Amino acid sequence: MPLAKLLVAALVVGLSADAPVSAPEEPVAPPVDARPVVALPIVELASPHQDDRPATATIDAIVIHDTETPGVTEARTIVNWFQHPRSFVSAHYIIGKRGELVQCVPDER
Repeated sequence: MPLAKLLVAALVVGLSADAPVSAPEEPVAPPVDARPVVALPIVELASPHQDDRPATATIDAIVIHDTETPGVTEARTIVNWFQHPRSFVSAHYIIGKRGELVQCVPDER
């Protein structure tokens, strides 16, 4: 980049041509305990399609499925399918497009 363009860029951001240019400061994250705790209301609507988790099983991952079903705007629509006798599907939680949170399977299962 030509020097004239660099000088213009420096002046635009409020620097003089003689001012030393330093690297931007790294953002500092607030301490973990400083973040607010938000309690979301969770509606429990059980799915009949669930099994017991083996006693020796450990949770080592979170799987997030995204459903982009046309016309579905409410979590309740997905719950209705989970509760249908022929679906044979379930999930622990559903987060609706409007932010509603539904638990279909207890965490320990």
